Amino acid sequence: VETSPGVVCWREARPIEKVGIYVPGGTAPLFSTVLMLAIPAKIAGCKEIVLCSPPGKEGAIHPAILYAANLAGETRIYAVGGIQAIGAM
Repeated sequence: VETSPGVVCWREARPIEKVGIYVPGGTAPLFSTVLMLAIPAKIAGCKEIVLCSPPGKEGAIHPAILYAANLAGETRIYAVGGIQAIGAM
């Protein structure tokens, strides 16, 4: 679209190369959050998806979250929660 003489504006859709997703911990594993965030990122063409989720009492991420992350093709998964995880991503 030419907005004024010699000035052309356009819209270009490009995927973000790296995306960080945060999956909250707590009493129930929110594996659906993994799918709701990772699948659209994959479809959009993001090359790298980093997942952070707080570890449980045993010190590991819940197996259901890890399984969903594997289904979505995520390879970088960190057992980190809270604002530290958001800041690190």
